[in-house]
Amino acid sequence: MTFIFKSIPPVLQHTELIDTSLNKTQRQTPTMIHKTTPLPQIRRFYSTKIKTAASNFTSHLSSILTSFPHIDNLHPFHSTLLSHFYNKDTYKIHLSHISTTISYINKTASHFLSLINHTTTLFQSKTLKKAALGKMANHIKKLKNTLQYLETIRQHMSRLPQINPTTRTILLIGHPNTGKSSFLNTLINISGKNDEYKNIAAVHSYPFTTQNLTLAHFVYNTLSFQLLDTPGLINSTEKNSIELQTVIALLHLKSVVLFFIDLSESCGYLVEDQILLYKNVESLIGNNVIIVLSKNDLEECKKYENNVFKEFIENKKYISISTVSQQNIEEIKKMACEMLVSSRIEEKKEILEKSSNRLIMKGNSKKEKSLCCLKKEGEIKEEIETVDVVIPEFLQGKNFTDFIDRHEEALNYLKNGDFDVIRREYDLLSFEEKETLKDIFNEKKKRIILHLEKSRSKLPEKWKNIPNNSENIDERIEDDSNTRNNGTDVLDIVRDNNKENKTGEKLRKENEYRMKHHTSSKAKHLYR
Repeated sequence: MTFIFKSIPPVLQHTELIDTSLNKTQRQTPTMIHKTTPLPQIRRFYSTKIKTAASNFTSHLSSILTSFPHIDNLHPFHSTLLSHFYNKDTYKIHLSHISTTISYINKTASHFLSLINHTTTLFQSKTLKKAALGKMANHIKKLKNTLQYLETIRQHMSRLPQINPTTRTILLIGHPNTGKSSFLNTLINISGKNDEYKNIAAVHSYPFTTQNLTLAHFVYNTLSFQLLDTPGLINSTEKNSIELQTVIALLHLKSVVLFFIDLSESCGYLVEDQILLYKNVESLIGNNVIIVLSKNDLEECKKYENNVFKEFIENKKYISISTVSQQNIEEIKKMACEMLVSSRIEEKKEILEKSSNRLIMKGNSKKEKSLCCLKKEGEIKEEIETVDVVIPEFLQGKNFTDFIDRHEEALNYLKNGDFDVIRREYDLLSFEEKETLKDIFNEKKKRIILHLEKSRSKLPEKWKNIPNNSENIDERIEDDSNTRNNGTDVLDIVRDNNKENKTGEKLRKENEYRMKHHTSSKAKHLYR
């Protein structure tokens, strides 16, 4: 995963974070409240202050957490480079300090919100609000060292070049002051043909001019390449922080290496020392390497003869260049780009071959499959019993099947056949069970009649023109079988009784109306 450190926004310090959060809270919430305001509204007023302040504090801190990368999720090149400049564990501890502060602020807000719900006056609510905001500010003040540490990391890492570890890369390796930075400036100026890329790398006569990784880009055959100038290496077991950047780039970047050797020895190092450096770093370089004999315009390089150097360069790819006369600059550019493209193509072919030759073994399931599943999956073929029936097609020169009427045969079978399936009534109950069922039925009918009688309006008996129908219910139920045989039902009897009751009530209501609205036989105009 490639991460752009320049995309990290500036980290607010503790004083700035407190001021911005509290000012934002003051702008977002109402500011006026009176003593005469109802108590629930007062509680709501100060609880919103606490909620908005907590959300503002946590939003600022969570944005800091999300902007900084998790070191374990980064590409190995970026994670190793970050852990080289800063301690990996210290970086994680500072990020965890911010996350714990967020949880403390949320707990503080919830605690004081529960206390505000039990206040009885405006003064109590106001003091609780002040205490809550003060406690949140104290949590932020404890982050002073953490925020300063993260800001220094942001400033340092944003100044480094944004190197893409997955793209096509060419590395420049060698002793200090061997012409690496001069080659980078010359190659970029030839490729770019504008003033934008002039002196992209600093060039001086003293060693260790380049103290950080320097990045440049160019295009070859419509493909973009990145050219990375590294600090110089020295033959020593212990490497300083500047040299370790070169070692990290060699370890984690798949690239073509241009190893620079100064035959004039004007860099301050003998040729034997430069060859020894190559042998020490050969395990990191790999096969994609080109040896560049720099400063070819000097007379010392032209007259140089050494048997050790001849044995060293015998079976290796090498080229002599001059940045002053721009000798073989385009040739080495072409050589390095083609080598890099071909190596990347071979890597992709190997990956495809591995994936194509991979065997995917299906493990046997632990559960035993049922017979229908095995048949469905084709592991067991369905056994179908087949019967060969020989039917003569022709008989005496005629088609035999034309004289067979299957529908007629079916009708004859239905007419003459004896069927076992006959509509019958089956008595499943015994005599005693039938009697109990009859008693249950009669009891249900009795309860229905009683319910209907109770539903009538409760009136005095003298007002009712009919006798009480709830009497002699048992006698009426006993005659239920006779009424059912005659085509009537108990419910019909109940309906008739209800009709009689309704007619009696109707007559009673008419008499009451006449008594209330009694009028004389006199003419109406006499009452005016």
